Amino acid sequence: MSTPITSKISLTRHTGLYALARGGPALISFLSVFTYTRLLSTDQYGLYALTLSSASLFSTILFNWLRVSLVRFLPAFEGHQRGRFMSTIYGAFLLCFAAGLTLAGAGYLLSPSVPLPIFLGGLAFFASHSWVELNLELERANVSPRRYGVLSASRALLSLIFGGLFAFLGLGALGLLVGISSGNVLASLIFTRPDASRLANGIRIDPTIARRIFSFGAPLTLTFALRFIVTSSDRFMLAAMIGVGASGVYAAGHDFADHTLGVITMIIHLAAYPLIIRAMESGGVEQASDSYRNNITLLLLVTTPATIGICILAGPVSYLMFGSDFAASAATVIPLVAVGTYIAGLKAFGFDIIFHLTEKTGLQVIVVAIAAAANILANLILIPEWGIVGAAGGSALAYAASLVASVLISRPLLRFPFPWNDFIKILLAASTMGLLLSLTLELRSPLSLLLQIPLGVLLYGLLCLALNISNLRVRGVQYFARLIGTRQ
Repeated sequence: MSTPITSKISLTRHTGLYALARGGPALISFLSVFTYTRLLSTDQYGLYALTLSSASLFSTILFNWLRVSLVRFLPAFEGHQRGRFMSTIYGAFLLCFAAGLTLAGAGYLLSPSVPLPIFLGGLAFFASHSWVELNLELERANVSPRRYGVLSASRALLSLIFGGLFAFLGLGALGLLVGISSGNVLASLIFTRPDASRLANGIRIDPTIARRIFSFGAPLTLTFALRFIVTSSDRFMLAAMIGVGASGVYAAGHDFADHTLGVITMIIHLAAYPLIIRAMESGGVEQASDSYRNNITLLLLVTTPATIGICILAGPVSYLMFGSDFAASAATVIPLVAVGTYIAGLKAFGFDIIFHLTEKTGLQVIVVAIAAAANILANLILIPEWGIVGAAGGSALAYAASLVASVLISRPLLRFPFPWNDFIKILLAASTMGLLLSLTLELRSPLSLLLQIPLGVLLYGLLCLALNISNLRVRGVQYFARLIGTRQ
């Protein structure tokens, strides 16, 4: 059985690898926002964002249950059983894909609510995105952060190149959809590897395995659909109540803040979740508890200062990142979205994990249903009065409600210790950093921003060492002592 120290080292190493794997694509995503908001009008960007959200929802409902089942159960299958498991995954994917194309085509013929080229562009994104995401989860389940990073980075870079080119040529929202789909297809052709277990005996669905992954993943389908209401319904409601342009401005600011913190939380989750699953499978609740505590401590240690830093620097970042039609309004949205994303990350990657460990994913539906209902109600009340700020605030309130629900519902299933002592120290260090950083806001040039960010990181790091958060000071001294000893 791994000790807590070994588990922490393993988590740190995997987090570093996934930071490299996701860091490159994250930088490319920021460059994409920088580029797209300068090549598209607010209306065209809004049409692109709404189509992308719709296609992502469709992909999520049809395939996410397979993706989470792949990561959750692949470590439990070895040898011939692994081949049967992967064959079932691929077979189910093809069935869902055929059903998706049929439903999408029928839906468009019955109610063609968007121009045909935009519909076809959204369908191309749906198909290519779904396949790439399945292969990314396979690399993650295999604990292969390097291959994960290569596929993720190549997809992001190729999508930016083609999307930016087509948008520059004046193709607007359609150009972005076609460009991103082209990037997905090329990355898949070049960097996905055929699975030997799939090719050996063809694609066959094992009924026993299919029932197990369906019982685990099917409740998550409703969860994912309800989660979409929280994450994306605000932009549809803005388009209906105010206009597509408002939705485009909101989407730009929302996606920047959400992707910034989302990448950080996802990096930690990508590294930690497979390790927690393997700890649960091999060592039971006790070993999983150690891995879980390391995970949530690292999550708080990184995302708390990032959230406060984004809130403080929202104005300078907006004017650097976005086109002139987007910057001022996006700056008002970013702080609220950052707070909401922080809460959502703590819920999803801190407490919802328990539903997966105990295979009680049906209870997670209740959590997300509460968030969805709160989000719709808040949007109906706040958007008419406050516009895009009301939409961002409504989402933050909905995430807070879902966090409370997740904590209360998950506790009877499996009660892992929460690191309250470290959390208080982290909050103190991050708040102090934010207060000191706010004194530099009179400096508004891009060069100033490039200095403010490392300054904030340095201040926070020194405060963490001073407060000895998660025993960092002691571990640092031990590390340098060993380092000096090996050089003598």
